[in-house]
Amino acid sequence: MTSIQQAASSPRSAPSAGDHGSLRIEDVRDGVRLMTIDRPTRRNALDHATYVALANAIEQADNDPTVRVIVLTGADGNFTSGNDIDDFRRTPQPEPRGGTLLFGALLDARKPVIAAVEGYAVGIGVTMLLHCDLAFAGDGARFRLPFTSLGLSPEGRIDLSTAPPCGRQTCRGTAVAG
Repeated sequence: MTSIQQAASSPRSAPSAGDHGSLRIEDVRDGVRLMTIDRPTRRNALDHATYVALANAIEQADNDPTVRVIVLTGADGNFTSGNDIDDFRRTPQPEPRGGTLLFGALLDARKPVIAAVEGYAVGIGVTMLLHCDLAFAGDGARFRLPFTSLGLSPEGRIDLSTAPPCGRQTCRGTAVAG
């Protein structure tokens, strides 16, 4: 069993502030836990290990009485370029899948989760924003939903999570058309 499969199948351990490979975790001021997706050579694309690290870190912060708010961002000027397609092609994805773990952690979080977006938020990156309590976009932020051009259907229930604010047909059209 690979270390990724072990991480996904074992009870999630609580990470502390610090460097967790593809995720940097810092307590930047009293009560603020900053989580930075840190895979700059892949424009912060999410592989399974990053999904698991994010899910674990969000759960740990949510259970930490010293944390009042969770902030998600990306390193080196990009939020995330979406899924790391190469990782998903070459690595068998264990159950539960990383995206399932991450969205479960986001939906279950009792503390506010805020996204700070610079650069690109693509595909799953946009979907993540819809599961956060607040999302702030910098002047250079760019959003893209390339599902149709990649031959994929929208993930993370993006069609349902955007329906109330913008209308079901509009949201499905945007998700499918990109």
